[in-house]
Amino acid sequence: MSTILFLVILGGCIIMLFALQAPQRRSQAQADSADQHLQQAGSHFLRNELDQAYAHFQSALHLARQAGAVLYEAEAFYGMAGVAEKKGDFAGALAHMKAAQALKPQLQSYKPNFTSLIDRRVEELEKLV
Repeated sequence: MSTILFLVILGGCIIMLFALQAPQRRSQAQADSADQHLQQAGSHFLRNELDQAYAHFQSALHLARQAGAVLYEAEAFYGMAGVAEKKGDFAGALAHMKAAQALKPQLQSYKPNFTSLIDRRVEELEKLV
């Protein structure tokens, strides 16, 4: 009797463990997908395929938000700003950079150089608008 009870409890613990890990795996998969979209966007951007680049940056942003990957979110905004700037839309570029800048409190502790770069780009774009 106690062996059966032990097996039932052990089985319940294993099921609970899988259930608790599922969101983490999904979140990591979304972050990985966001990273892949960022890489694809960068490739399109370098080839001056701006519409494709922007679409990948948007996809990366969506996935990064779902995964809670703030760095990828900021990188997506930065890339979208680059696309807007290349198209001559300085106001749009500034809006994207300010969205990236809004993430500064979450990034400052582990990516201070990136936040400084964001601040500098905001200042440059403000002069163009």
